[in-house]
Amino acid sequence: MITPSMKQTTRRKSPVKLSRSNRNKNTTILCNDKSSNDGNSAVPILPNSVVSSISVAGPACLVGSSVAIFSSLLQHPSSSLTQLSFVLMMLLAIQYAVQPRLSRKYIPPKIKKQTVVLVEEVVKTTLAAAIFFSKSADYVQSALKDWTLSSSLAIAGLPAMLYALQGVLQYVSYQHLDSVTFNGLTQTKTLSAAFCCWLILKKSQSPIQMVALGILIGSALVFQGYIRPGILWQKNTKIKTNDAAVGDWVWRGVVPCLGAAFLSGLAGALSQKGLQLTGIGGRDPFLFTIEISFFSAVTLLFNIIRTNEFSKFEWQKQKAYWNWKILIPIFLKASGGVITALVHKYAGSVSKCFALMFGLVLSNMIQLTTKQESLQPYQVLGTIMIMLSTWLHFTNPPII
Repeated sequence: MITPSMKQTTRRKSPVKLSRSNRNKNTTILCNDKSSNDGNSAVPILPNSVVSSISVAGPACLVGSSVAIFSSLLQHPSSSLTQLSFVLMMLLAIQYAVQPRLSRKYIPPKIKKQTVVLVEEVVKTTLAAAIFFSKSADYVQSALKDWTLSSSLAIAGLPAMLYALQGVLQYVSYQHLDSVTFNGLTQTKTLSAAFCCWLILKKSQSPIQMVALGILIGSALVFQGYIRPGILWQKNTKIKTNDAAVGDWVWRGVVPCLGAAFLSGLAGALSQKGLQLTGIGGRDPFLFTIEISFFSAVTLLFNIIRTNEFSKFEWQKQKAYWNWKILIPIFLKASGGVITALVHKYAGSVSKCFALMFGLVLSNMIQLTTKQESLQPYQVLGTIMIMLSTWLHFTNPPII
């Protein structure tokens, strides 16, 4: 005879599969599922009514909240956000939202990432040079009046090396993370940018801003699925994972992404210092982009030659991966680098996180529209937390 306790034990041993991203295809959750006797139905992270509401009203809420945040910032008396800054950040947001998807689609996983970043830096240098030298002769002469190689190295050398390493880490993480998770983890740029601006530019944070940064840290954990709302009411939950798959996801996806985010904040603070505080009116953003990209390209080329990655056998092998479609994500990312310099110049490296936040919302919308990936409730919660932390941070500046 089967007792109720034996039935309960049977249900606990029934595996329940959750449909998630690539990492979570290898994840099995064992739980006491009271809604099903056979244990084969999926256990939602949120109640069915909440999940249904999110699937219907979620996208509209995300976009509406973003519009409200930006409108509030443009009208806030303490905000330094201008219409020019707003346009530049929207352009950066679009690039930020579609970049991971295009990179995964057109860049082969086995291609050497350093060579991809090297081509990107060459394209970025060419693009910035074309815009800079198209200006009037008087403006170009004035911008280059006090230019020297030593001053260029002092202002752009270190950020260039940091951006070069960041680019390599980003291309690695693109291949192992879905778009929404990648953009969610990259929101830690706000934390690193704020810390580095305080360290380098002596710009402190108000108490509310520090609370906002704490919320941002929590949002990153929610986005990764380490903190789930369902845990609040689900009992006896135990997670079993495929160690090899999770290890690959962490070390080739999460860790490079977080490392790139920190380097972005550090390089952004250094770039903001060079763009805003160099000389009388600061450095021209296109000239600064030329310097940054050139030094980054030299750094990457030196490392490629040092490691002998261009050996005859390796080059013949790598040549098969290259085609014109690879230039699509490369050109898009190079354009984003030029726009980033403009945002640093006219808005600041911390304010750039507004563009990244809106890029996250756009990424969510693209993911829902294409139906290639399903938006999970905990990702929606993470997005809302990012919006809240961003709004609190930029509407409560420190009192001088």
